[in-house]
Amino acid sequence: MGPAFSHFRIFGGLAVLLIAPLGLRSEGEAARRSPFLPPANAPGGSAAVTQGAPIELRGIMSTPEGMLFSIYDPAKKSAVWLGLNESGRNYVVRQHQLINGADQVTVEYGGSNLTLSLKTAKILSGPAVTFQPTGPNSQQNPAVTQSVVLNPTPADQAARLQAVAEEVQRRRALRQRTQQQNVTGQQSNGPSTR
Repeated sequence: MGPAFSHFRIFGGLAVLLIAPLGLRSEGEAARRSPFLPPANAPGGSAAVTQGAPIELRGIMSTPEGMLFSIYDPAKKSAVWLGLNESGRNYVVRQHQLINGADQVTVEYGGSNLTLSLKTAKILSGPAVTFQPTGPNSQQNPAVTQSVVLNPTPADQAARLQAVAEEVQRRRALRQRTQQQNVTGQQSNGPSTR
């Protein structure tokens, strides 16, 4: 055996001697001992979200003074921003944690602990809103002011662009007519002499 092999055995043996006291015997154990993950025995580390809770977690904000949590009460239709362990309300945020990528807080409310997950916004499609102008120039092209199509086809887009072009031409003609009427009205009156 050559000197390179004996150096490898020496350094390999030293590495085993240095790592063995850490107790890291497998990748799974190393992941469980990661300082970046919450400990397995952390309070509420695997708490399930309380279903049908009378309050909701609506927002989280980091400030120089610490984390703030928006707790919404649907019955009162009001929300408050609270810091961790801030008292003086009907509820106290006791713990904040990130579980499977979702923010959760443990809130003491009415003598019991509730686990709330950050409420996600839901976008619902509602009725289309159209603009109906009033006034002297209110003869709008209806194709321009129609409701917006969510997934327009190329034919829809072409028709809308054509309607916009026609509306622009109509307004230009109307403006030119108005300007000509103003000019002819000033000429017929003639210069005023005093």
